[in-house]
Amino acid sequence: MIGIALRSKMGASMSEGPNEEAQQPGASTTGFPLPSGEILDLQHLARAYIQQVMRCYEALLNREGDQRRQAELEAQWERYSKELRARGWLEEDEARRVVNEYPHIVRRLRAEIDS
Repeated sequence: MIGIALRSKMGASMSEGPNEEAQQPGASTTGFPLPSGEILDLQHLARAYIQQVMRCYEALLNREGDQRRQAELEAQWERYSKELRARGWLEEDEARRVVNEYPHIVRRLRAEIDS
């Protein structure tokens, strides 16, 4: 009974099927575009690289005895922590920048950890 009442209130739109916009690639039922698989991969990689940089700074911080250097490392860790929380890396351009630049940062920090 409730279903019949809802159908009559909604009109014919329910029986016509999904709207044309939702049938388009990259469209969703909410009207917001869905990111492509490539963008999702970029976002995932960007997040992982930021987290790797943070872990490197944590490792360096944990073994550093000099308080001045500890403060520098802590400030760098905080910088990347803020970047992760700000979620700017969800934007395609920012994700591409992170994926292009951060592997070098990770390698440099790992070399410092290993030395």
